[in-house]
Amino acid sequence: ALAWGGEPAAPFGPPPATATAAIAVVGPEGGFAAEEVDAARDAGFMTVALAPRILRAETAAIVTAALCLHRWGDVGRLSSPERVG
Repeated sequence: ALAWGGEPAAPFGPPPATATAAIAVVGPEGGFAAEEVDAARDAGFMTVALAPRILRAETAAIVTAALCLHRWGDVGRLSSPERVG
């Protein structure tokens, strides 16, 4: 998913229930250039909005990771941590 403020009608919905990998792209402050958005779409990325407000790049990355971790049940789990990667 490409987090892009120019896509307010496409909120970041719940990721699939399971995944072996995830790629989320958050942009530079000031946003992506139209050519970058087009290239990402051509590569198979969907554009999503993370929040009704524009987030700083650092915050957008954290929000995206937290949304994925929450969806996959990793938030609040008390079992031993697993390494990904």
